[in-house]
Amino acid sequence: MCIRDRVHTDYSHIVEAIAEISKDFDVENNYQKLKQKYRKYPKVQLFVAQSYITFLECLHFLGSVSGSDLSVLPEEDEDRHLDRNAKVVRTKQDIREYFNYHTGFFGKKEKSPFKTPQSPTHTGGVKSFDEAHNNFAIAIYNGLRQPSANLVFSPFSIRAALAMMYAGARGETAAQMRAALRFAAGDEDLHTGFAEITGRLNEAASDSQEITVANSLWFQDGAPLRNKFFILVASHYRAGMNFVDFCSDAEAVRATINRWVEEQTKEKIRDLIPSGGVDRGTGMVLVNAIYFKGKWRLPFSEDKTREEPFYLEGGSTIQAHLMHREQTVSYNHSDGFQMIELDYKDSDLSMLVLLPDKKDGLGDLEKRLSAHLL
Repeated sequence: MCIRDRVHTDYSHIVEAIAEISKDFDVENNYQKLKQKYRKYPKVQLFVAQSYITFLECLHFLGSVSGSDLSVLPEEDEDRHLDRNAKVVRTKQDIREYFNYHTGFFGKKEKSPFKTPQSPTHTGGVKSFDEAHNNFAIAIYNGLRQPSANLVFSPFSIRAALAMMYAGARGETAAQMRAALRFAAGDEDLHTGFAEITGRLNEAASDSQEITVANSLWFQDGAPLRNKFFILVASHYRAGMNFVDFCSDAEAVRATINRWVEEQTKEKIRDLIPSGGVDRGTGMVLVNAIYFKGKWRLPFSEDKTREEPFYLEGGSTIQAHLMHREQTVSYNHSDGFQMIELDYKDSDLSMLVLLPDKKDGLGDLEKRLSAHLL
């Protein structure tokens, strides 16, 4: 049976809620009052919760330079960037602009009005999080790879999307997901780890490279939601919450989700959800999209690209266009394979390339792959 929401949300209530959350910058008290005021409006409560979290994050980020406190000045104070007693000074208009940049509620800005400071490292440590992620990546690779077939996938995209789902799982379902996704039992900092990685990737965007990590959830309008779940997902994964009606027109919802994916990936991924992929019984769709286009720190010259033999698994050979360049790179020659790291321009990102010494050595190298090896 299709669940229908009998409470019609007045859009003006949402606008009012967004405005009231920052009134006099008494965010905590405003949030509690708004929860009570809009208790009969589920959608408004969702926007209130998202706005509350995002606004607190904005205040935190704007005041987190060198651990300093945040001092808020009125709009008319022109000396908005003065450092007084190690405090970061912003006007209310500054903070509202920053808030709007992250929520996009009054029109998404192309660039943030401020450079977001690096958020603090979670207590679990980046190393342990990265090791677990690499273990998951290798496990997924071993499950997906097939002889004589190309494979392109994003372990982070898969794991981040399922981590959002894991946030709402309990009991045996949660236990099985935890084992498959390589999550540590009782890791309170798990979702903070994903928030930091996502933030680092999105902050890596520059004139030299485009990178976007975007999450979204699409709920059946009227479906019961637990506040704890959507607050966690909205705050740690910056997932857009969308109420749609699979029940009345699942095909139209499918087209809407596919358009969102196309926009996030610069139209590189089309028709993510195939015809029939959702129907009137669908309750929720969770989407993660990653887009990356970078420039090499040391570009390859097009005129040095030429056709040469490329050796396939199984012993056959084809002609392929191979790039050439002499440069100093991070390099390692281990037992049976070589490894190089190619840096992207103005970034900490890089491409790691592994090459077996033997022409037919790919299979053996794949069997040896491990997080420790990488």
